[in-house]
Order: sequence, then structure tokens, then C-alpha cells
Amino acid sequence: ITPMDQYANLNKVRPHVIIPEKKLINLGKNDLAFHPEFKDMKVLFDEKRMKIIQNVGYANPDLSHFRSSDIWQSASDYGEFISSGWLGRLVEHEHPNFPGSYPNSQYPDPLAIELGYSNSLLLTGNKTFPGFISGSPENIKEILNEFDSTYPNSYAGDKLKYVQTIAKQSNLYSSVLRDAYLKGNHSFQFPNNDLGQQFYTLSRLIRGGLNTRIYHAITNGFDTHHFQVTPDDHTQGAHAKLLKNINDCIIALIKSLDETGDSDRIMLVTFSEFGRRIVSRSTYGTDHGTAFPMMIFGNNLNANVLGKNPKIDPAITWEDNLPAEFDFRQIYASIIEQWMNGDNLTLKDVLTKDYLQVGLTKEYADDDQDGVLDKYDKC
Repeated sequence: ITPMDQYANLNKVRPHVIIPEKKLINLGKNDLAFHPEFKDMKVLFDEKRMKIIQNVGYANPDLSHFRSSDIWQSASDYGEFISSGWLGRLVEHEHPNFPGSYPNSQYPDPLAIELGYSNSLLLTGNKTFPGFISGSPENIKEILNEFDSTYPNSYAGDKLKYVQTIAKQSNLYSSVLRDAYLKGNHSFQFPNNDLGQQFYTLSRLIRGGLNTRIYHAITNGFDTHHFQVTPDDHTQGAHAKLLKNINDCIIALIKSLDETGDSDRIMLVTFSEFGRRIVSRSTYGTDHGTAFPMMIFGNNLNANVLGKNPKIDPAITWEDNLPAEFDFRQIYASIIEQWMNGDNLTLKDVLTKDYLQVGLTKEYADDDQDGVLDKYDKC
């Protein structure tokens, strides 16, 4: 997402990766433009189904992949180490009796789903892991034959009871996932790769009537220190392929859910562990950076662009980074209240601190677009 009012300075400090101005897709608002591979994102932006929040980060940013990923997934401060994820804590807050009494008649479906083959910190709770890991639901088999044993009231007995509970729960959840996946069959085409498969599975589960509230998909490859672009054509290269994949996955998902009316029920949020440095490398790439734009998609958005275009000083050095305008936990707090129907107790329990919200949904106005909701704004 290029700030066009800064293009001349960007051209000076990012000559190795800058996209030619005439190739960019101008949004006509806020002096912003998209990469040429984001052509479908432009359609969603014009339809007010895409929101851009510029300059999202946190104080004292860490540029380690592992530590920064932990910070973003746990919603912790730089010097704070938390072993649970904010979405895992949110699920636990809403379902304090999980896993013992789940599934049940009110909540027969998984509470959260990892669309891959391993659990993340994001969906790890304080007490348990309330997510369900699902690769291909069509091929899910029972992990164990049904068993119902009685165990002693001891430390070891408690552990065995827990294993038995999870085994039974996994078999039940596998069955409802398989049924929803088969019921949600459609002919929309998704990219033939890992992220495309995750999004294809997601589309079928939602279309099939699964009432899971949270899904987590992941893709990688954006750590483009070298050859982010091809030297003779900056619109091509590794980064262009990655952005095309994101574009194609999101538009296919939304089109597939538009057909059944399910797109009204989703909010799709993108995040990464960090952005990229302002100054480009002579190897046609970029190094780890700080603040970056988050993209949010849905039919019920307050679609105004939030945040100011970053100012690019032509005299900056390779060590300089973009300052954060919004703390990423402001976005999390806004999602919890405005989309997940959380209250002040939920926010306190999940995020532990108070964060000023931004307007994400149509019901939460920010008329002067300063990033402060009207109900909090003292302007």
C-alpha cells in the first residue's frame, strides 16, 4: 500500500524495490495506491468491504521473528512474557467450562479452528488449548476407538481423564467438521497451494453451516531480504507472487460466501509479526521493520482509512523505521467489543489493560477519521 504523496521520496530511498508509479492502482482516497497484484482488493475497497489501518505496531518493537510473533499473538508488551494467546483467552473467557462439558447442545461445533497441522500461541488459553486443528476435514478419521474408563482421583487419574475427554471431543468434532465440509461443497476456484487449501476449507466449513466463531490461517514467505522484486521489472518477483496469492484467496473466499449470504457473517483480519524497513537493500529486498498497515475485510465495516500517510524523509538511513500510530491491541480491543460482542469485563480479562478503540464496524462511528471513536472523542 503506497502513500502516493510520498512517492518522490520513496523513489529516492527504495530504488531497488519501488513499483513504477504508472503501474500502481490508485485508490482515489488518502493518496494511497495498491500493488498491481491487488486488483481485486481495489474492487473490495470501492465496495467499502475493505478497511486499511496504517502504521500499526507497538512500543519498543522487537525485530526477531519468534519474539515478535509471540508479542502479536499473545498481545503482550515488549518486556512482558505471556504463554497464552489473546484469542485463546477470549474463548476461555466465553467458555470457562471448556473442555469438560463440550461439545454440548448449545455449542456442538469447535469453538476455534486452526486451518493447518499445528497449534499456535494465538489460540492457546491459560488452562487448555480451545482450538481444533484441522487439515483436510474430508479425510479426518477417528483418532481412537471410543472408550469410557474410570480413573482414580489422583494426579495421574486427572491426566488420564483429560486425555479421554480430548479424545472423545476430537472424534465428535471431527464428525461435525466432515459433515459441514461435505455439505459446503462448491465450484469456486482457490489457488492450488497451502494457503489456497486453507481458504478453500474455510469457505466450505462456513457454507456448510459450521458455527465456529474463530479460524486461524497462516502463510509465510514475506521475509524478502533478497529479490523481493526482479531487477528488471519491480512489479514481478517473490513479493508480487505472495500478494497475488493473498488477493486470490481473499476474493475467492468472499465470492464463495457472497453466493450463500454468509459473507455478512465474517470479518477477515490480516496481521504479520512486523513490517519492513523503509530503505531498500541493494539485493532488491528489504529488512525487518516496525509499523505496517493492517487490512480488514467484511460487509459491515466502517470502511474509512485510518491513520496518516507515513512521512518519508529522503535523508533517512537503513536503520530508520516507521513510528507506530496505532497500538495493535487497539485493533484487538475493537474486534472484541465491536465484532465479538465482548464487554468491559471481557476486554479486561483478555487484554489486561485498557486500549482506546478505533471504529471498525458501521455501528462504531469515527466521523472525523482521527482514529478515535465519536463516543470517546474530545475534538
